[in-house]
Amino acid sequence: MELTTEDACRMEMKSMLRWVRLNMDPKKTRVFFTSMSPSHGKCIDWGGVEGGNYYNETTIIEDPAYWGSDCRKNVMKVIGEVFGKKLFPSHFKTSPNS
Repeated sequence: MELTTEDACRMEMKSMLRWVRLNMDPKKTRVFFTSMSPSHGKCIDWGGVEGGNYYNETTIIEDPAYWGSDCRKNVMKVIGEVFGKKLFPSHFKTSPNS
């Protein structure tokens, strides 16, 4: 069966959350999920030169709406939708890029 990336992600997240709900005690355990961060590999995204990277950059990207040119907003939207319906305490954060 072929699925869109969004549908596959939705199925995976729901399956994982179902396992947590059935196997974890929310009174004793906190659950943290980590996913992708907005990209920051192209310095042109925040005013650098075309073809450059983030090496030696020391200024943070202050735009709260920044997603980066390589980010999959559609996948992040699916994650937000699935986690918005959770029935137990969990925390979702994006991972720091290396």
